[in-house]
Amino acid sequence: MAYIGNSPSQGSITGGNIVDGSIESIDLATLTNNDINSGSIDGTVIGATAPAAGTFTTVTASGEITATGIDVTGIVTADGDIKAVETGTGQVGFNLARTGGTASDWYTYLPAGDADMTVYNLGARAKFGTGGDFTLYNSAGTTAKFFWDASAESLGIGTTTPTANLEIAGTSASTNPAFKVYTGGHTADITSFTASAGLQFMSYQSDAGSPFTKTAALIANGDGTAPAEMQFWTKASGSSTPSERMRIDSSGNLLVGQASTTNPAGASVVGHSLNASGFISSCRASDFSANFGRTTTDGAIVNFAKDGSTVGSIGTEGGDLTIGTANVGLKFNDSANLISPWDTTANAPEDGVFDLGYSSGRFKDLYLSGGIKAGSNSLLNFDDTSAGRVLIGCAAAGDTNGITTYIKGSASGTTTYLNFNRANTTASGTVLSFQNNSVAVGNISHTDSSTAYNTSSDYRLKENVVDMEDASSRVLALKPCRFNFISNPDTTVDGFIAHEAQEVVPEAVHGVKDEVDDEGNPVYQGIDQSKLVPLLTKALQEALTRIETLEAEVATLKGN
Repeated sequence: MAYIGNSPSQGSITGGNIVDGSIESIDLATLTNNDINSGSIDGTVIGATAPAAGTFTTVTASGEITATGIDVTGIVTADGDIKAVETGTGQVGFNLARTGGTASDWYTYLPAGDADMTVYNLGARAKFGTGGDFTLYNSAGTTAKFFWDASAESLGIGTTTPTANLEIAGTSASTNPAFKVYTGGHTADITSFTASAGLQFMSYQSDAGSPFTKTAALIANGDGTAPAEMQFWTKASGSSTPSERMRIDSSGNLLVGQASTTNPAGASVVGHSLNASGFISSCRASDFSANFGRTTTDGAIVNFAKDGSTVGSIGTEGGDLTIGTANVGLKFNDSANLISPWDTTANAPEDGVFDLGYSSGRFKDLYLSGGIKAGSNSLLNFDDTSAGRVLIGCAAAGDTNGITTYIKGSASGTTTYLNFNRANTTASGTVLSFQNNSVAVGNISHTDSSTAYNTSSDYRLKENVVDMEDASSRVLALKPCRFNFISNPDTTVDGFIAHEAQEVVPEAVHGVKDEVDDEGNPVYQGIDQSKLVPLLTKALQEALTRIETLEAEVATLKGN
């Protein structure tokens, strides 16, 4: 038996130990009907086999305290463990309360059969898992709102199964954002959209008279059924509120300066749109709407592709613009005022490789004020100061530097339509040659005073040569006549009717009598009267022969 105080009359402890005046260990169940009013335990009445609860002002122990219940209003100090062990059903643990406290005070307990420790009161609850997980619940303590998954090192807000380092999940559709960051002092969010907000990121600045003014915002919204989009807002200098500058709409279209994709190319809606379908639209007021550049080296600035393969490009060379595909391209040289063929692959000049147009893909009209050259020599020149003349082989009308011609169109009946001009020479020279399969069949030539119209007559081109007979009869078959052309009724001329002359000298007439084309238009016959010369010559020879014979006969008669 141990004593409390200076003598046994002040109380005794059965089954207890006292070391240096302090209670080392105590079995409260052995304390019966003793009033402990001095020592380390003050003001506790413990009686009966099942001791009544008492109130301890201070408990100091260097060993273990084991009890079915201890209510301490002061301080508990222990060098060892303080254990709360469940001996039956229900909850067991530590109840921390203050004097005069209510049920809303904090207290901690260990649920039966649960290895996790839960800290809670009526306003909040927290749970620490044995694996390092940590959970915060709603006010009712029924739904987890904040969860740290220690093994996955993930944090979930509104979810206990985060699939990312940080996952925020809303519980219902609301115009309030699920996530919001701001500098403080805000009074209202940006809620210009109608669908539910998913995220808002806003910044604020202090202005005189308005301590917190929104300057920028990033907004993403959508409730799972309504179209979702993301908006970007900024505040212009001097403005009191921000304006939407860019958005990604529910279809994946990127819009800048506009809120819809109804801005086709060329529309007068200022802004830019990049549609998910691949369509790009850009419009700017009073200036270019796109600028592409390249530094240091020459080459392509913009490439164009079909099914992943490049089909063309726009680039630069030496400060000039190039455009084309592979080796078929053009270079626009502003310093030389010319456009030249260009190989866009090699980024080098291309010479004599590709054509301009083809048989079933022709250009309509070509307007020129200069000339057309072949190599370094002038082939065609156009003189627009002299009634639209085309000069072939010369630079100006009247040029005698070699054989030159010019064709001049005019309504005047006295104007030369086709003019051939050679340098001053007495030698005969061909100015126009006709060929068939590269074999000469005629030409027009002239000297310094006359012009000859020549048709082929070389013996080396002929065979089956025989004398002409009975030319006189054929000449007599010709029907020379006088007539006027319908287009010129006041002028009567000598000539032949083509089909009548054709019966006598077929080679002199071209065409068929009464011929028409596929549309019923007449195809008129023509006659080359020079082809009558051989027949007339032979007929004249025959006539001269007869004249000589008659003259001889007359002379004989006169001699007799």
